[in-house]
Amino acid sequence: MPHSLVLVMVLSVMAVSPAHALKLTNRDATEQKLTINENNGSREQVLKPSETLEGICASGCTIQIKDGEEYEFDGNEIVSIEEGLMFLDEPGQGQTSGDATAKQ
Repeated sequence: MPHSLVLVMVLSVMAVSPAHALKLTNRDATEQKLTINENNGSREQVLKPSETLEGICASGCTIQIKDGEEYEFDGNEIVSIEEGLMFLDEPGQGQTSGDATAKQ
């Protein structure tokens, strides 16, 4: 009986949703300069072509791209940059599904 209880506890812990973080891929042929604004401040990030940045914006953030457009994220999105614009990707697909939410 104690073994069953331990197994149930382990499965319960595994069922808790993992920490969320943004995944961002640059699908452009040129590098992209970003400004990432999170709770702990602002930082510049250069994303080379085909480079992926993971583990950012865990509790939400805004990302500004080089043209000054600012995008707001919750932290659980999969995003790509294509032709200088940000798009939300389908999880596991790697294909774009539409524009990310631009902050007005």
